[in-house]
Amino acid sequence: MTIRPVYTALIFTAVLILLCAIRIANTEIAPRMDQNFARTTFQTPENERASSSGPLPHWFAEVYNAIFDWDETASNAGMRIVAMVAFIGAGGLLFTTRSAPLRLSVLFILLLVTSRYPFLWTSHELLGGALAMLILWSMVRKLPFVITAIFVVGFSLVKLDMIFSGALIGLYLAFASAERGLLRLRNLAVLIVLLAAAALPSMTQGNLSALNSSRQVVSFAQHYSALVADHQVAFLPLPRRERPDPWFNFGRYFNPIWGRQNNMIDLVRGDPYRYYDFLFLSLGRSIINLSSSNVLWLFPLAGYGFLRLRDRKLKIVTLLFLLGFIPIQLIAFTHVRYVARFYPLVLYVIYAYLVDRPEDEERRARRIMSGALIALLAYQIFESLPVWSTGEWFPD
Repeated sequence: MTIRPVYTALIFTAVLILLCAIRIANTEIAPRMDQNFARTTFQTPENERASSSGPLPHWFAEVYNAIFDWDETASNAGMRIVAMVAFIGAGGLLFTTRSAPLRLSVLFILLLVTSRYPFLWTSHELLGGALAMLILWSMVRKLPFVITAIFVVGFSLVKLDMIFSGALIGLYLAFASAERGLLRLRNLAVLIVLLAAAALPSMTQGNLSALNSSRQVVSFAQHYSALVADHQVAFLPLPRRERPDPWFNFGRYFNPIWGRQNNMIDLVRGDPYRYYDFLFLSLGRSIINLSSSNVLWLFPLAGYGFLRLRDRKLKIVTLLFLLGFIPIQLIAFTHVRYVARFYPLVLYVIYAYLVDRPEDEERRARRIMSGALIALLAYQIFESLPVWSTGEWFPD
């Protein structure tokens, strides 16, 4: 009896998960950001950097803390393993859809695993990427809308900037998943009920601090300071290690220029031209970070595949996901770690094009695309070697 290709690909995925889990488990690295939440009991930390995430990472840490005793390095490794399993596991499900040949599923699963994101130092970005893939998977598999809605709500609650694209995706799928008006209203009601059920406990327990206007100003101040820190004449004579850290001491850079600000609206209205300068600076930094994550090199392939996709729903959902770049750019810039939610999406657009197009169509384009993906895989394997040796990836 032969094993179906989809099961072979899933077994291959499970083996990769096991290898990554063993490597992460053998690291002894102190926790950062959302891993620190496990020390608390459903309370938002006072640390401004930590409170930039949404409710879902808090719940994740709380559940983990309820199951396992807190240990600084072991808990950090454990939470990263859970997030990694979700990320690679969701990828295994996604890249075995559309009746793809085994070699293609294996190629894309390897591209996901060697992207270094499974070893990312913070788990909430991996949770966002996993939920993004599960949204696509449930949509392609045509699962009941309530399942898709759960993934959409979870995605929206990972971080503040995900609410925008998550809400648009949820609204679109609520209507696109039903043909009649009453069914669309039912889907919309399901989405609203799930969102309310998830958001209300967070509002009462203070886990939505990232929605606070002052938190947005802090995030803007940190990123603005990070962009201009190396150009401040007053600090240039000092060795770099003695200069104020723009992430923790951002007031040294921000306050002399902007003064004390309470919300982003007043900040922009007070000096719009300086804010425009920030937008262009942040865009440049984002492009650099996109190239560091390798997703920038996939854009030409994904763009070609996107234009030739026959799946209209996937096209629209892809565009709605990419709108998530907008809130990031308005307040911050795209960190390499943020791309964990976009990298699988870009891969899947290419995957869907290669699977859906018959092999006798556009043979030259398919060969070029396949060759480029294999070359990228080889490069990513080379890049992954230092990450594998340390068991953690800390790009920014």
